[in-house]
Parts: sequence; structure tokens; C-alpha cells
Amino acid sequence: MEQTLRSAGIGDPESLADWGVKERTKRQRDAVTRQIERQVPFAEAFARQFVADKFGMATTHWTKLDERIRRGVGNPCPLLLLGLPASCVEGYSAASPEL
Repeated sequence: MEQTLRSAGIGDPESLADWGVKERTKRQRDAVTRQIERQVPFAEAFARQFVADKFGMATTHWTKLDERIRRGVGNPCPLLLLGLPASCVEGYSAASPEL
């Protein structure tokens, strides 16, 4: 994502609109702004936030998935749910900066 933004010349929030990106939430804008204040280039800061929002705790953690299933989210689609214990996954942290 970061490379795509750089290749497209996206270097600030205003250029996102020209690229067709819809309005972001205040939380998203603030998160990117905080990273920029720490000297992170805009493309990298935006990509990190975009990925974190797409693959955050709301959809990838078992407890959140379990809550959704118990509420009936996903019906009538058949679901196959697999859970891996943390001991099976190496080198991953939900709080890692790669997100």
C-alpha cells in the first residue's frame, strides 16, 4: 500500500481525495497526524493506519469473532471457524508497528 501511494504521488491528505479516497474519521486522521509529527512520511503513516483499521481486533481475534457469532452476525452463511493458539504463531504482535 505504501509503495502504491508513493508511486501515485500521494503525499498529503488532500491528494487522497483526488485519488478517490473517501472522508476518513477523526480518529483515523489524528492517528496519521501523530505519526507525521514523529517524522513518519505521509504514505507510510496512512498505509499503517489503513492496514491497522482493516485487520484490527474487531475481525481477527477469536473473542471478537465469538461475540459476533453469538449475536448472529453472518447468518444465514455457513461458517467454518478455525482458531490457532498463540503458541502456533511466531513473530506476530497485534501492536507491532508493521500494522
